[in-house]
Amino acid sequence: MINSQLLKNKLCYLIILTGLIFSIYNSFQIVLKNDYFFERDDGSVRHRIIHSSPEGYWDHAHLFKKDLEENKSFLESGADLEMDYLYPKLIAFYYKIIDEDIKDDKNNFKLKNYKFGIPIIQSVIYFFILYLFYRKIKNKFDIIVVVSVISFLGLEPTILTYHSSFWSESLYFSLLLLLFIFFLDPPKEYYKFFFLGLFLGLLYMQRSVTLLLFLPLSFYLIVMKKKSGVIQSFLMIIGYILVLTFIGYNENKKSGVFYFTPHTQGAAHWHYVSHILNAKKLNISYAESSKKKYEDLELWIEENDIDRKIVRDKRKILNYKKNYFFDSLQGNFVEYLKFHIYKSFQFFLINFSHSNIHLNIDKSQIDWWKTDDFKKHLKLIIFYSSIIYLICLLGLINLILDSRENRKLIFFVTLIVLYYTAILGWTGIPRYNICNLMFLSIFFGFGIDLMFNKIKKLLSVK
Repeated sequence: MINSQLLKNKLCYLIILTGLIFSIYNSFQIVLKNDYFFERDDGSVRHRIIHSSPEGYWDHAHLFKKDLEENKSFLESGADLEMDYLYPKLIAFYYKIIDEDIKDDKNNFKLKNYKFGIPIIQSVIYFFILYLFYRKIKNKFDIIVVVSVISFLGLEPTILTYHSSFWSESLYFSLLLLLFIFFLDPPKEYYKFFFLGLFLGLLYMQRSVTLLLFLPLSFYLIVMKKKSGVIQSFLMIIGYILVLTFIGYNENKKSGVFYFTPHTQGAAHWHYVSHILNAKKLNISYAESSKKKYEDLELWIEENDIDRKIVRDKRKILNYKKNYFFDSLQGNFVEYLKFHIYKSFQFFLINFSHSNIHLNIDKSQIDWWKTDDFKKHLKLIIFYSSIIYLICLLGLINLILDSRENRKLIFFVTLIVLYYTAILGWTGIPRYNICNLMFLSIFFGFGIDLMFNKIKKLLSVK
């Protein structure tokens, strides 16, 4: 027993250390090789690392840091809440601490300004929390399960490569692991659920997709704990509301408008889905429906004297887009459900090289995903995803057969996976699915355990 425990400790510490060393090394390599500008096919110029969503984070970080340096207060600094609240501010504070600029005098991202520090810091944070997660589960599950879970979370390439990237995922994964630690063995003290609510607010600050996560968490607590779960949920929601109120107050200080969701949140269905539903409803082509969507928006803006630069009017535009989508949804719910299910199959793909593809992609190219190279890569992704999910399915079966106590864990993981799938599945973007992998890691561990025991049994018979 003692030897087994020592072996488990050594293996898991080695896995965590290996993942950390790789992430730090990869962070240096990515920045050293890709800290330059490139010209896209459409003639525009982008930074090789900081383009797409990361570009928005860094733009906001630059404005926030610049305002602070002009002696504006924390609450009055930065742009409107157009993206996630926290990550741009963390980038800004990093550069403020090391006394470097984010952009140069020509408003271009500055080169050779120690960008590698950001992925290194988020790597250290993630693997430290993974160590805490290991400490939590090491006596809870068998050695094969524990080692497999830590291996998956520490070395699985889809998760691992994001720590060396400039997306907001890595820090979000770290926070999700802390959330998982909390619910693996929920405390009995009521006051701790108030702090859970504050923590949930921190999760929301990092990624706005967290907005409604309190619903499955509350449902889980109430089903599992009955009356005490109601009190725990109430305290959690109170803490969460306090954080949302702080964000709203912060935005009100800058613009005079109280709001706590990004301008873009809630408008995504208008951008990507409404014209598809209206094409079915109006019996016109997608192109015609898309053109009509934008014409309707411009007409509404003109009729209502909307100024796109004013925050109050930005919120009106957001509400218009939400209502436009809901109108397109009326009488079209079955079509939307079909669309959601179809895109969810894409969403569940585990793209193990997305962060690396991001470094080499030119999104100005039309239909870049239709190239022969991408199609070959897609086959690999489908094969890899099928293997991972097959192991997770075996793990689910193993968990069900193992003990009744595990059913709480199955229920919790299922609720979380259903939440992220319901909120993000319709996008068809595999990057958003990695949140689920953090929790499915338990299923993976039990799947490996089942396979190991079956193989061991077969060998012993021979």
